[in-house]
Amino acid sequence: MPRENFIPTPEQVAQFQGDGNDPARLYTIKPALIGAEVKERTPQEDKLFGQATAIMLRERPVPPDRVQFFKWVDEGDFHFKTCGWSAWVYNVTPIPGGLGITLKVWPKVTGDALIANSYYEEYAWTDGVLTYVKGYGNPKTPGKMVHW
Repeated sequence: MPRENFIPTPEQVAQFQGDGNDPARLYTIKPALIGAEVKERTPQEDKLFGQATAIMLRERPVPPDRVQFFKWVDEGDFHFKTCGWSAWVYNVTPIPGGLGITLKVWPKVTGDALIANSYYEEYAWTDGVLTYVKGYGNPKTPGKMVHW
């Protein structure tokens, strides 16, 4: 099967939106915004970021170590709980047979709070299969950071 057939179309992605019954699968994923941490992208890079975004929206991974990293949100004495995930496709690199994809992820929470901590996750997308490689906390936002 041609590799393009493994990458969901925008219409297919619309079908993958969370249904409200499983908060862990409610996702917002976008390519990282151009700014201080993210350099301008070429049209070819934009295409790769679009493909990676579509792949991640279809797969919606929630690795156990991300849940462990953010368990303080649900176990703390806060007036909010995790109700989904937000992510940026932070980096995309061609690798043999596919793409290396890095996400920058943080929890969506109930209420008016925003979680300022983030978690990086590295994935390999090869031959239509997404494989979790590793995850790690953002060293720029250690500890528990909440904006009210």
